[in-house]
Amino acid sequence: MESFSTCLIEKNALLREGMKSLFAGTNFKVIRAYSNIDSPEMTNEGKDKISLVIIGIDDDTDDPAQSINSIREYYPDSRIAVLSSDTDIDFIALCFSAGADGYFARDISPNSLLNSLNMVMAGEKICPAFVLAMILKNNVAMDGKQPDYDLSRREMEVLEHLASGQTNK
Repeated sequence: MESFSTCLIEKNALLREGMKSLFAGTNFKVIRAYSNIDSPEMTNEGKDKISLVIIGIDDDTDDPAQSINSIREYYPDSRIAVLSSDTDIDFIALCFSAGADGYFARDISPNSLLNSLNMVMAGEKICPAFVLAMILKNNVAMDGKQPDYDLSRREMEVLEHLASGQTNK
C-alpha cells in the first residue's frame, strides 16, 4: 500500500493528537503537525514533499479560500482535505472552489475518514452525504439552477437512501 506524507493543521490540540494516533500504523504518515497555518514552524521548516494536508477550518474564524491558497503556496502538489463542523452549503462550495479535494465533517467516523482520504489520494473529490441530501431536498443544483432531471418517484427514493448513507443493494 502506498504511503502518503501528511501534514495536519488543526487548532484543537486534542483533535490534532487524536488524528496523529488514528493515522499511526496506516498509510498516512504524519510528518508535520501545526496548530494553525501561520505557525512560524510551518514557514521555517521548508517545503517537504507533502502528499496530503488536512486542515481544520471553522467558519467563524477562518477564511477557507485564504487558508487553502496558503497551503497551495507551501505545498503546491499536495491534496487538501478540509475538516470542519460547518454544514452551510455555500461554505462547503467555497472550500471546493478554493481548491479543496475533500470536505469532512468533524463528527466523521475514523474508518470513514481513512477510507475517504484514500479516495482523495486516488484523485476523487469527496464531500459529506448531507450535501447530496441538501441538494436533493432543495432540488437545486450547486450552481443555483433548477436541474432538468425527470426522475421517477422510485429513482428519487433510491437517491434519498444513498444520500443518507445507505447502499443501493
